Amino acid sequence: MPDGQIVQIQKKLEEHEERIRKLETLLQTEKEDARARSQPLVEAGSQKLSREAGITEEQLRYVFDFEEEDLNLIQPVHGQNEREKQFRASICILTGYHYCYGRDQIRSEELRKKLEWLGLKSLTNLSTNLSRYKMFIVPKGQPRSPTYGYKITLPGIKRAIETIKELAAGERSGNDEQDHR
Repeated sequence: MPDGQIVQIQKKLEEHEERIRKLETLLQTEKEDARARSQPLVEAGSQKLSREAGITEEQLRYVFDFEEEDLNLIQPVHGQNEREKQFRASICILTGYHYCYGRDQIRSEELRKKLEWLGLKSLTNLSTNLSRYKMFIVPKGQPRSPTYGYKITLPGIKRAIETIKELAAGERSGNDEQDHR
């Protein structure tokens, strides 16, 4: 290969490397901007949720781990059986999303991963188990589709606030089994 072609290839590579550096800088800036935009919403939402539950924000952070666009329920949820634990954890997660991210709905797969991370069992029956609580959680979409999910209702939010308050206080009440519909 002649030296002239090698020089041309080197110049092209340098141009590509420069473009990649610019794109990486733009991407990093966009991520930082998104983080800066979402953080006040998360903080305002967590303040409102803690006020509604009658607990401090610090107590709320013993229940949830908040990230820029996501949250995890970190407090173990108690109940009379796995179905009730799944229900209680699900309404808490959905309520956290409602207050802190403005999302009333979550995909089933996303919820399943969060419950699995929390250590809940028998998730193969999650859809059946949650369908018993339609007053609190409404299924959305076609079952088994990638968009299938769950939406929190106002009664679900109210029940979750009670549960979050219990979790923040370290209480172990599990009486939701009698209220399923």
